[in-house]
Amino acid sequence: MVCAAGDLMRLPSVSFAAMACSDPASAPSLQICGCSLVLVDRNTWGGVRASALLNRGAAYARSGNPDRAIEDYSEAIRLDPYDAAAYRYRSAAYFDKGDRARAAADLQRAARLK
Repeated sequence: MVCAAGDLMRLPSVSFAAMACSDPASAPSLQICGCSLVLVDRNTWGGVRASALLNRGAAYARSGNPDRAIEDYSEAIRLDPYDAAAYRYRSAAYFDKGDRARAAADLQRAARLK
């Protein structure tokens, strides 16, 4: 997703982008834009990157785009394969798509990680 001009104007700096990314009360388009800006910053590593992916995935899920949510959750899992929340979130997105087998597998993995 490309950030809309209106979203960019509301995010004048990386710190504002980070705030929008981490705020689940933000409009999904603003949260997606904020997280995307955080993710293109070459100084974003490790846990911060995984968190931004989880937040952007949640915004995609809220906006009715489970495929993009799954992509972000999968990348977050690649970065941190021990994050039970990432598996739970991806499970919900798979469930929304009707893929019950993958949803169940991710829930089982999340339960083992607790």
